Amino acid sequence: MKRFLEKHESKIIGVLSGFDRLIFRGGIKGLLYEAGFAAYLNYKNILLKDFKVHAQSLTSELKEKTEQYAASKERPFIYLQGHGKSKEKMAREIAIRDNITKGLVCIFSVLENCGSYKVIGNRSTQKLEIKYYSTKCLHLYHYWIDPIFGLMHGRVQTWYPFNIQIYLNGKEWLGKMMNREGLSFVKNDNCFTWVNDFDKATTILKKQTQECWPNTLDAIMEIINPIKDRLFTNGNGYYWTVHQSEWATDILFKNNKE
Repeated sequence: MKRFLEKHESKIIGVLSGFDRLIFRGGIKGLLYEAGFAAYLNYKNILLKDFKVHAQSLTSELKEKTEQYAASKERPFIYLQGHGKSKEKMAREIAIRDNITKGLVCIFSVLENCGSYKVIGNRSTQKLEIKYYSTKCLHLYHYWIDPIFGLMHGRVQTWYPFNIQIYLNGKEWLGKMMNREGLSFVKNDNCFTWVNDFDKATTILKKQTQECWPNTLDAIMEIINPIKDRLFTNGNGYYWTVHQSEWATDILFKNNKE
């Protein structure tokens, strides 16, 4: 990239480099492996024979509270079945239709693959055991327009271990940041085709690498997982990892023939 920019320096009016796609995943460490999950149930005094009833009650509570949250914001809660359309595109269409410029846009309920736990009998030991397995369950997608990050979404699994995924777009983020700083710009799809002050925009971009992600993600988790307090033990919370991270560079030339 450096060699390319040096070679075409005379033809370039500006360069913007920063985050594009960012996907974070959150899980409660003690619930992510069989032995840890068994210890968790023991700590909670939940017998293996009662696990299914216990898990179903948490799932029902999560879905009920999420529907109540959507209703309190007067936003739609929509179950999607057999759809092929982008959820983000649908959320954008709903935001435009309802003139939503900030806050919750909608919540989608979608049946998707996941990893979870079930109780099975071990014939050799004649005891019940916890086993991790691949299955499907409902996932709840919150789409909202954040004052800092723009349109983004958070997904929570509605069955143990209640994993979370949070997605944001760095270009949406940059656009919001430049608006706050009073910069003018033109954005075509997910690219910036003109900015009135590249030096200031570059300074703003540097702030993206200084975000305190654990605090930011925990604040989002507080909203999208209303049963979080039922899951935590001994002060444990969600442990965050970066699932996908894309760094993009927009190069703006002096004319569109370059």
